[in-house]
Amino acid sequence: MVTARDKGDSDFEPIPEGMTHGICFGVLDMGTQYSDKYGKNHKCVILWETPEHRNDWDGEDSARHVSLMLTVSLNAKSNMRPFLENWRGKKFTEQELNGFSLKKLLGVNADLQLMHDKKGDKTYTNVTNALPWRGDKNIPLERDFLYFSFEDDDAIIPEKTPEWIIKMIKNSDEWGNRNIKDYQEDNQAQVDPSEYEDDIPF
Repeated sequence: MVTARDKGDSDFEPIPEGMTHGICFGVLDMGTQYSDKYGKNHKCVILWETPEHRNDWDGEDSARHVSLMLTVSLNAKSNMRPFLENWRGKKFTEQELNGFSLKKLLGVNADLQLMHDKKGDKTYTNVTNALPWRGDKNIPLERDFLYFSFEDDDAIIPEKTPEWIIKMIKNSDEWGNRNIKDYQEDNQAQVDPSEYEDDIPF
């Protein structure tokens, strides 16, 4: 099971367990991230808004969202491959396995399976599975797409990206290498990595 934390709604009750409708609005390349357990791995975050679950932000009604972090790999033993194949409702072709753009996920509807995980006094929302959307037609998003990839040399982190994601992106090896390159080309000051240390069908 891969864990998605409902970080954006920390002051609200967790979204209930069970199946819910989700629409993918974010795919963000996290670059190479380190953990004591797994070492270094290339990660990405997928975000869905959930139209059935609402927040009142400063008097404005909006859909809540959940997010899922996965290692970027379509290896048969990876978590990403079976997760996406369940969502697609079909296996990847050999051609797709040679290179599948995660940008294709944006705007795709899904039936999400959510479960809770309690750690101390906090309850986290876990996305355990995604299935093809069973509705009559896809539902449009309420918010703008968030997309970022280190494969795009001129890409910038979208303005409305959650702060915890921004911190992780800027703490990646790729971000550091990218800013060294910018320094060499533009004679700008190099970014100090310590500034970004974190305390924490298609």
